[in-house]
Amino acid sequence: MNGETGLVDGGSAEDASPISLSGPFDVDKHRGYVTVLLIALLAFLIVGHYTCVVVMDWNGKKIDSVNAAFNAALPIVSGLVGSAVTYYFTAKH
Repeated sequence: MNGETGLVDGGSAEDASPISLSGPFDVDKHRGYVTVLLIALLAFLIVGHYTCVVVMDWNGKKIDSVNAAFNAALPIVSGLVGSAVTYYFTAKH
């Protein structure tokens, strides 16, 4: 190509139309439902972890595997909850 870069003009992002969701369901209602479900999942994860730790410690069993599973799952679930809550409260209704 004799030193040419071969750049292609991709257009402008300002020309793009916004995405609209439509269907046989209420988007806002389902957005709120998913948000509440993810918050409940986070609460269940935390309460379940502490319940398992207390029960296993009471019985004299090792709790390292429970702590490792909690430490792996918590960042994933909390990231999903944070994203869902932020999207739900900042979305235009």
